[in-house]
Amino acid sequence: MMNDEAQSSSSKKKRTARSPSYPSISLKKSLEQVRALYDQEGDYPAPLAEAVRSWGYSQKSSGGRQTLATLKYFGLIEVSGDKNNRKVKISDIGRRIILDERDDQTEKKQLIKRVALTPAPHLAIYEEYPDGLASDNTVTHFLVFEKNFQPDAAADLLSEYKETMMFADIYNKDTAGNGDDAIDEDTDDIDEESVEVGDVIQWTSKGVDQFSEKVTVLAFSDDGNWVFTDQSPSAIPLDEVTVLQKSNGEQQSPKEPPAPPPHVLQALKEKESGKERKGLSENESILTSGKLKNGSFEVRVKGEIGAKDIGKIIVLLNAQKTILADEDDESGFEISEK
Repeated sequence: MMNDEAQSSSSKKKRTARSPSYPSISLKKSLEQVRALYDQEGDYPAPLAEAVRSWGYSQKSSGGRQTLATLKYFGLIEVSGDKNNRKVKISDIGRRIILDERDDQTEKKQLIKRVALTPAPHLAIYEEYPDGLASDNTVTHFLVFEKNFQPDAAADLLSEYKETMMFADIYNKDTAGNGDDAIDEDTDDIDEESVEVGDVIQWTSKGVDQFSEKVTVLAFSDDGNWVFTDQSPSAIPLDEVTVLQKSNGEQQSPKEPPAPPPHVLQALKEKESGKERKGLSENESILTSGKLKNGSFEVRVKGEIGAKDIGKIIVLLNAQKTILADEDDESGFEISEK
């Protein structure tokens, strides 16, 4: 009998187990509630009752509590104080989003994308499906068995997540052509594999656009997996590149070496001039240098060296230190050139 009761109690606990916390309303609706709070209270911290009232709820209503929690999950508000003495204030990122009315919405869009992935369940889903969602059944299975959500909660979260991702344009390849943020119609059918020298591109990493101005392709790495542009000294992964405008045919032929961008030329120039000033040969480099009490030091090496080579240098320096210490205990050490 006791075993039957224990099993019944265990079964009941499993049926009533709570899911991890997750947003109850979409990001779009959340920003509307943030705006409502701002219109009522401005930048001042508001008593909890007044904040909830700005959202259309009473302080003890479940809707008010859920809205409060959701805005915190997104990082749109800050809450201070204890229990009924709590005060609610719009966070800096919340203000930057709702008050940004500039024609150039690049920064605002990037902040919205950042906020959309702030809730832990959102980030977990995105990391599992970074290139687009699988079927509803597959994502729900992931949430239930990998993230410990109850089936009903998983379905609610997935519905809200999809609405938020569409609003934030996270899966921009899937939402191209929908809304004001979409790429022009004449570029909708551009194949991402057909990136060429002279194309205007955007680099999107983890759902966030990295460039605020036009960027032109200058060259590719030898393996073809990396792109060099006129706006970045670093290479960009080809699989994170979206073509915004195809080359008009007047750019350099891909078969010819592209002209290095200004920042690359400047870096090369500074590197060569630095070597000339220091009198370094082609295979020489400075391992370390610095200032001492009565002078300075510089350790030059030629060719490639490893950890064992550095160990030998340290042994030699310690030996030199011992010799100099006998001569003058208070002086800094110097490395004699031989």
